[in-house]
Amino acid sequence: MDKCVVVTGAGRSGTSMTTGLLERAGLRLSSSLIEASEQNPKGAFEDAEILMLQRKMLARLGPSKIPPPDGWLSDPDVLETERILRAHIAAAIAEDPKTLWGFKDPNTAFTLRLWSRIFEVEGITPRIVLCLREPSAVIASMARHYQTDPAISEVFWLTKYISAIRDTEADLFIAHYERLIERDDAHLSALLSYCGFEAVADHPGASGFIDPDLNRSGGSAEVCSNPLVARLWAALQSISGAEFDRDALLAEVGAIEADLNAARGWLHQIHHGHAQSVRRIEAQADQITALRERQTLLKAKVEERAVERDAAVERADAMKNSLDQSAATIDRLETDRVELIRNHEARLAEQDRLLAQQTEMQQELRGQVQALRREIRSIKEMHRRKVMALSTKLETTRRSASFQVGHILMRGLRQPGRNTLAVPVRLARLIRDRRKHRRSG
Repeated sequence: MDKCVVVTGAGRSGTSMTTGLLERAGLRLSSSLIEASEQNPKGAFEDAEILMLQRKMLARLGPSKIPPPDGWLSDPDVLETERILRAHIAAAIAEDPKTLWGFKDPNTAFTLRLWSRIFEVEGITPRIVLCLREPSAVIASMARHYQTDPAISEVFWLTKYISAIRDTEADLFIAHYERLIERDDAHLSALLSYCGFEAVADHPGASGFIDPDLNRSGGSAEVCSNPLVARLWAALQSISGAEFDRDALLAEVGAIEADLNAARGWLHQIHHGHAQSVRRIEAQADQITALRERQTLLKAKVEERAVERDAAVERADAMKNSLDQSAATIDRLETDRVELIRNHEARLAEQDRLLAQQTEMQQELRGQVQALRREIRSIKEMHRRKVMALSTKLETTRRSASFQVGHILMRGLRQPGRNTLAVPVRLARLIRDRRKHRRSG
């Protein structure tokens, strides 16, 4: 059967220091640990996944500083968390079955009933280490580091240790913070032996890890205002290790819990208020989700409009390029037309000159008049036909669709305004007339 070490207790009770000592003795921890902080400068040694899963689960069940409500083990969120935790510890132990694996999380003091079920299903024998520190020192430390109200800290300390001892039937190792930080070798050896490591009188890892200066919140139970805290501390301070009268401790814890339950109405009110707060937060979360979905849809529409705009700009650019090309073609045709007329006029001028020469030569060529007249008539007829042919060609050009399209576009370009707006109408009219002409032909 696999084994597992579980380190828990109230926060600020030496859980990090104890886990650090066990790691130096050979305890294997997960690779994903919470980083060191101002509160735990040498490291918290907390399994990040287990910590986050338990925090989330307990936050759903009620305030984090009181035990979960009755019936919490059948909650759907708890069952889902149990499934994930089972897979996590099974994978962690299977990673290196020859070494002892464990984890530390102060939240576990409230969830040991769930862990008992997990260990039973997975066939794991747990070694539970409950870290204990003088309650006044814990309360002072929580006030200094977290600004926690002392009354809340007292209830927190009290319910954590009642839950842990009751839910394990006191089958655990009680590790005293004060004895460990004072380097009590007998206490450290008993802890190592309980967890399955070699018990040594002077562990080499302890001297470099334990820092007595960290015990800055020493105090006595007399400063605690809650008498139940004083009663539980009186029962626990003389107990250490795993060898003690469990029945006597369970009886005293049961009596203290009965006195605490006599005023249990406050606990139900806290859970009820927390449940209402959770429902309000969930409703707000649903509203935020709906707003984010709407924002996503609007963003998609904006992007779609941007694509359409870019496509329209591309089409406009393509149309402009086409118009520029048509204008260039029209300019070339106009240049050719002007050149053709100029050449024709030049030829007519040349013909007039020749006619003038012929008139001057009439006196000298009187005998050749008839022949010249016939020749002139022939030339004139030929010229007339050429002119008619050119005129016909010019008229055909003017009537052609490309010329008329170019003429319409040129009017729109040279005289912008009404002519530009009339371009589509004139083009449509030209197409209609051309189709009528084809049908009639």
